[in-house]
Amino acid sequence: AGAHGVYLDTTAAGTYACKLTLRNMSILSGSGNAFYAQNDPANNPNGGTYGLSLENNLLYGGVSLISTGDSNTVHKNIITGENTGVYASNVTGASMLTVQDNNITTTGGSLKIDAGSRFKFLRNNCEQNVAFTGGASYMVDISGLNGTMSTGELRSTHLGLSSGIAT
Repeated sequence: AGAHGVYLDTTAAGTYACKLTLRNMSILSGSGNAFYAQNDPANNPNGGTYGLSLENNLLYGGVSLISTGDSNTVHKNIITGENTGVYASNVTGASMLTVQDNNITTTGGSLKIDAGSRFKFLRNNCEQNVAFTGGASYMVDISGLNGTMSTGELRSTHLGLSSGIAT
């Protein structure tokens, strides 16, 4: 937990973070993420963290949402530094992750989603200006590796891969 700027832990049974808002902050990380939320779906099948809003922040190190729930938003942030810009792996049945109006220049790609439905990636300005790090080779990676993926929407987003960067 010490490597992250903000670490939100809902792994213990009955722990929830509902409607948490982080706004107008500058969050730096060590080697981890600016914001890292982790849940244990066996203890909290609703996702532990739901209705989260990260808005108008400087997030150095990206955002990771591990086994989180419904209706989380990442909105109007500058997301830069190492790691993936926004990584999400929602619990089964969780939907409506919205990543919107951000400037994302992280080294590990802009967006990676491994599980979730009805997610939205809208009006983001994404640039990959340096070689990919952390095993990433795509600016947007929608894999369904950890669960079902359905009805995602990617729209009105700029994906700028600088010349000379191998994928």
